[in-house]
Amino acid sequence: MLIAGAASIVVDNSKTKPVVAHEIKEIESLGRVDDTYFTNVEEAARILKLAPGRFRPLDGQAMDHMHNCHPRKTDRLIHPPNLTCRWLDKAARSDIESTTMAVQQWLTHLPQPSSMALVDLKLDACWYLVANYSALEDVPGMARNLNTLART
Repeated sequence: MLIAGAASIVVDNSKTKPVVAHEIKEIESLGRVDDTYFTNVEEAARILKLAPGRFRPLDGQAMDHMHNCHPRKTDRLIHPPNLTCRWLDKAARSDIESTTMAVQQWLTHLPQPSSMALVDLKLDACWYLVANYSALEDVPGMARNLNTLART
């Protein structure tokens, strides 16, 4: 959805890793190569097996063009992208869930902080949980944690 809705796309492919190559192929499959600016046009051409002249370099002219371009129509974009963390599965997910539960239990049993150092520690733990609940897509957990943050 982000690729389809973007007026212009910038790809930093100065270091080509598998994920960058995948993004370039995705841009090509969606017909957006002509709207994309690459830091390395030769590498993009190599990945897609196309002539380098087909690709736009990220240079001063690109910046001027992006500044003056109009937003794309997004009529066909109906819903936001799936935010599921596909890399967060199996053992990694289990580790984050158990760590999150332990920190949440610790916060639940923590008495009201009596010093600024303890307040700081409690806030650090709450923000740690914000990141974990976001990654786990745990809305009820996030709500409980934000309630704790509001009372700190």
